[in-house]
Amino acid sequence: MAKQDNEKNNDLPFWLKQSTNEAFNLNLAFTTGRDVKDIPMADSELFYADIYTNLAHAQMLFAQKIITKDEHNDLKVGLIESRKAFAAGTFKLNPKLEDVHMNIEQRLTKDLKIKAAEKLHTARSRNDQVATDMKIYLRQRLTDVTQSSINLTSLMIKLADREKDVIMPGFTHYQPAMYTSFGHLVGAWIEVELRNITRMINSLHLFNQCPLGAGAGYGTSWPIDPDLTAKLLGFTSSANNTLDAVSSRGEMEAQFSFDLAIASSHWSRIAQDLILYSHPYFSLINVSSEYVTGSSIMPQKINLDFAEIIRAKTALSHGNLQSILSIIKGLPSGYNRDLQQTKYIILDLFRELNDIPIILKNVLADLSVNRENCLARCKDSGMAAIEVTNFLSYKYNLGFRKSYLIVSQAIALNSDHSLNLKSLRQILKKQDLPISISDSEWEKAIDPKESLSRQKTLGSPNPKMLKLALENSNTKLDHLSKKLFSFKENYQSNLANLLK
Repeated sequence: MAKQDNEKNNDLPFWLKQSTNEAFNLNLAFTTGRDVKDIPMADSELFYADIYTNLAHAQMLFAQKIITKDEHNDLKVGLIESRKAFAAGTFKLNPKLEDVHMNIEQRLTKDLKIKAAEKLHTARSRNDQVATDMKIYLRQRLTDVTQSSINLTSLMIKLADREKDVIMPGFTHYQPAMYTSFGHLVGAWIEVELRNITRMINSLHLFNQCPLGAGAGYGTSWPIDPDLTAKLLGFTSSANNTLDAVSSRGEMEAQFSFDLAIASSHWSRIAQDLILYSHPYFSLINVSSEYVTGSSIMPQKINLDFAEIIRAKTALSHGNLQSILSIIKGLPSGYNRDLQQTKYIILDLFRELNDIPIILKNVLADLSVNRENCLARCKDSGMAAIEVTNFLSYKYNLGFRKSYLIVSQAIALNSDHSLNLKSLRQILKKQDLPISISDSEWEKAIDPKESLSRQKTLGSPNPKMLKLALENSNTKLDHLSKKLFSFKENYQSNLANLLK
């Protein structure tokens, strides 16, 4: 940290230090949330999308000879100027004008005195206009989250490969279960991220039809070209049915909400793993001080607030999905004002969840693993019970259930539920089984490293198997990354062309 930053931090708790570190400041903003931050008007977030929609519609009207070249040029200049004014803060939305659409129209007609602006709403309704705006805006937001998830997954693959030899306890029911590795744990996170990314990209393609041209839901008698506006805005095609184009507006919001609800459930699990494994009673990993907060009264506290916020925001995502589904469940065909409420829900959802994969990437990039502690926690021989059971089965041709009962009885002899060779020999003798296990065989059976090396399953904690699995994951990620890039490049280049 720079010297001037240190000087500013003298009177502040460590988690409120002023820093030029972008990751630290993002984490601080993430954990404080809306406590001390305003949120923008909903329609101000749709402003740029509405500019693109207007530009494409105006160009289509000119192409269809509904407006003249001069009228089209005037509209284009006015729309681009309005875009610049909004970005500069000199054009603000007036609540008395109801929405972003009327604000832009009034600026063109009243402020910029563009006569052709009276023709801009020809052959369209606010129904198809806002549906198109929402698709443009949400397409970009989901693309951003998907890209952040790809970046997170790429880092995870590197982390898993780096830590594939770090042996640690694996848990079921919060109880020590079997030996695993930290790389294997991260490998599990990778798989869910790959599904998250796949799901999001599929949704982007599923809803890549342009509603503009549907009007109020029943088309128009004007000789428009919906395929042209669809192409100009970077959509695959125009809508195949005008009524569906308007009626199905909430469906896309619900689908994207579902994608985020599933993804955030996975992010919440990662957050909980980080909380658990960094707990001082476990001390398997260390989270950088850049991402922890403290207590206003207890100086020693180090809290993973970002992880707790992720868990809470996950609950929010589940509730928002249910809200959207409830809004759209009983609507008749055609536009209904109920759908306006889905806008606020989905905008809030992206606002709350957008930074989660970025936060997790930053945390994992600076994460350190306590390798000695991880191995020390594996000294509990109870975690070797399954390996000893398997050893008895394949070495002495005992049925698995028979071996299981022998080992469980040996464990029952010890008050701490541990497993040792002495108690195992007692049970073998008691059952009059002609089995003699040497000290060296025993040590090999319970050795964590040996245990992992015996795993035969692809994607298991065996470092060799995990290495192959990570190579497969990297191939999948590369394919998904190229697929997203192609999708994004297409619509972004089309939108950029509208401004030229």
